[in-house]
Amino acid sequence: MAEERYRAFLAIVDTGSISKAAQMMNYTQSGISYLIKSLEEDLGFELFTRTKNGADLTEHGELVLPYIKRLVQASDVLLDISMKDAKLRQGVFMVGAFKDATIGWIPDILTDFKHLYPNVRMGIYNADHNKLLEALHDGIISCAITSEEPEGDLDWELLTEDPYYTVLPEGHRLAGKESLAPAELASECVIEPDEANGPYLEQIVLKMDYPPNDVYEVDDDIAAVRMVAAGHGISLLPELCLKYCPKDGIVAVPLEGISRRIYFVTLKEGHASPTLNAFRGICTARYQNR
Repeated sequence: MAEERYRAFLAIVDTGSISKAAQMMNYTQSGISYLIKSLEEDLGFELFTRTKNGADLTEHGELVLPYIKRLVQASDVLLDISMKDAKLRQGVFMVGAFKDATIGWIPDILTDFKHLYPNVRMGIYNADHNKLLEALHDGIISCAITSEEPEGDLDWELLTEDPYYTVLPEGHRLAGKESLAPAELASECVIEPDEANGPYLEQIVLKMDYPPNDVYEVDDDIAAVRMVAAGHGISLLPELCLKYCPKDGIVAVPLEGISRRIYFVTLKEGHASPTLNAFRGICTARYQNR
């Protein structure tokens, strides 16, 4: 109970919201509220101020934050060292992943993980690259699956290359080609989700003979695909993203020479828990060098 109260506290700090912390830890909102209330009663002061936008740390909450981080990290190490039979271990194992991996990979990984650790509850933290690394350093998650190469004092390994595709409306003049070079797209109107912009789109534009006719940004990849299907342009999306996008009205053609890398990231520590090693093994067995 103590460990879960501390994890609930850190989850609220990280997300800024009791409801988001509940989703992250696979709890109900009332369950998270109960854990925090119990912790506040034991400590003798309030940890959060509830606001319209979420929950902010009180002065006392700021004071205890670094100590609770250390307690959670020490608890993880202690439990895993003391539990010789990892299959009997109980508790919460927190994993972070970017959106495409959360939707496209995590359900299958969770199935494999549950066979090894039936008594462990897995919590999923879905966030962008920077927030994932922050949660890793803060002890909120034990590992992260990211689509950007991490920097700093971290351990990481490449899981796979995720190739990009050109998403075209059915009947487009390029829809029948086996693959496309970026230079062939220079006259097209490109529709890109905000999260897909950055180094990958820059790589594509640099390989065009001249910049695309226009670039429109939309909220997410599904919106981009729907706009392509309606004939408003083309989009450039990775294979993992296309796995869960609607396919009606579009054709996906491999884009030559462009892919993103997906990494498995952990803290640099002398001791890796059996749970973490098992989770890493599942990820590498399923996706590395595929």
